[in-house]
Amino acid sequence: AMVRQMANLRLGCASFFLPHKCSMDELKAMVRGGEGRSKVFNYSSKTKITLRNISMKNFLVAVSGVLNVQHVKSVPGAATYYGRSVRSPAHHVTVYLKAKPDSKKISVDVKASHEFIAQSFPEELSRAIAALPSIP
Repeated sequence: AMVRQMANLRLGCASFFLPHKCSMDELKAMVRGGEGRSKVFNYSSKTKITLRNISMKNFLVAVSGVLNVQHVKSVPGAATYYGRSVRSPAHHVTVYLKAKPDSKKISVDVKASHEFIAQSFPEELSRAIAALPSIP
C-alpha cells in the first residue's frame, strides 16, 4: 500500500526550490538587468486569490512554506518573496503579493527564469490555500 501511495505522489515545482536570502536591491537588479548583467526573470504570470479560510497574516506566512520562498520585504498591502532552485544552474522566482486595505482578494504576480515555473507557482499557491482548513 505504501508503494502504491508513493507512486501517486505528485511534487509541485516549488518542491525543487529553496528559500534564499536576497536583499531588495539584489532582487531589483535581477528584475532590471543592466550593468553587464542579464535580466533573470524573463517569464511572468498573474492570478488572483480570494482568502476565504485564512487571515492575511497567516496567508503571508503560508506563502513561504507552500512555495519554498524567502520573504524579502513587506509594506502595507504588499509583500515580496524570492526563491532559487536546488539544481545548478539555478532557476529563480520572485512572488509579489498585493492587496487593497480590508480586501480578501490578493493579486499574485510571479516572475521566473523559466516559463513552467512562472505558470506553476500561482497554481500551486491557489491549490494549497483552497485546501487549507479554516485558520482564523
